[in-house]
Amino acid sequence: MKEKILKFDEILDRPKSTHYQKYTIYLEKYLMYKGLFNYVEAENNLKKAEREASVAEHDRERAVARVQLENLSRSPAPSSRFHAFQPS
Repeated sequence: MKEKILKFDEILDRPKSTHYQKYTIYLEKYLMYKGLFNYVEAENNLKKAEREASVAEHDRERAVARVQLENLSRSPAPSSRFHAFQPS
């Protein structure tokens, strides 16, 4: 895993890396940290992915939609206005 993070950081540091490439790497890092239950690092990387997705050269809509989906999946449950049906 450490090697993977180092490789990701190497790509992020390249001056020629595109915004879309950076979005992809930050999203991968988000998923990796989320899987390790390191939610602080996961959220930091998701925010960076969102920033890069918003200025991506291609597939911007898809990238932004993916980040939005991840944001929705980590949101709290819907408000209490949605109650399960209970017969009288």
